[in-house]
Amino acid sequence: MERRRAIQAMVGTAVGVVTAAVGTTRTFAAPPPERVLQGVPSYHQQWSLSCEYAAVSAATGLWGERLSESQMHREIGNHLNPHKGFRGDIAGGPWGSLRDYGVYPEPIVPVLKRHGFLASRAFRAGTDTIRREIAAGHPVVIWLVGNYIPQRRTYLSDGRDSYFVIPYEHAVTLYGYDPRGVHVMDPGSGGKYHQGWDGLEFAWAQLDHMGLVVAK
Repeated sequence: MERRRAIQAMVGTAVGVVTAAVGTTRTFAAPPPERVLQGVPSYHQQWSLSCEYAAVSAATGLWGERLSESQMHREIGNHLNPHKGFRGDIAGGPWGSLRDYGVYPEPIVPVLKRHGFLASRAFRAGTDTIRREIAAGHPVVIWLVGNYIPQRRTYLSDGRDSYFVIPYEHAVTLYGYDPRGVHVMDPGSGGKYHQGWDGLEFAWAQLDHMGLVVAK
């Protein structure tokens, strides 16, 4: 009998711990089936390889406080590793080159925060994050293979950290979604289009689902 009571007490304690843990787990309300953010402008990138800065600039335009490409480029600077700065010549090319290349999300986040977009963050996640953030009123910038066909990665090192680069790396602004796909503002053309979920996932996965939430 005493052994049974001891086991019951242990089980009760374990259940309490699990319940407490579950109680602190962050939960999210299911996003609506579709949402389009009004106010994200069409915008064409300033330099031949500045799509990342242009996509972020367009996203900040939702608040009527556009952060310019020039400002981001001045504050971030250059680095061999695109996780630390802009790789190569922003006015170079051609697009698809691994030498003159671009920048990944991480160096952009501190610049956004310094300019008042305090809830901005880099992420690597899936399409649920896109839906949830846009439903909350936040445009999302994602990194993908811009020609939507398979490409091969090249792995490099900056002497301290390793990273990969991939031909036709590109960044676009997502400002809406529906059951069929997403609404895209492409700074490469300055236009907007609708892209199906499957095609988006294929191109985005090649850049490890890199993304950036732009938010106040």
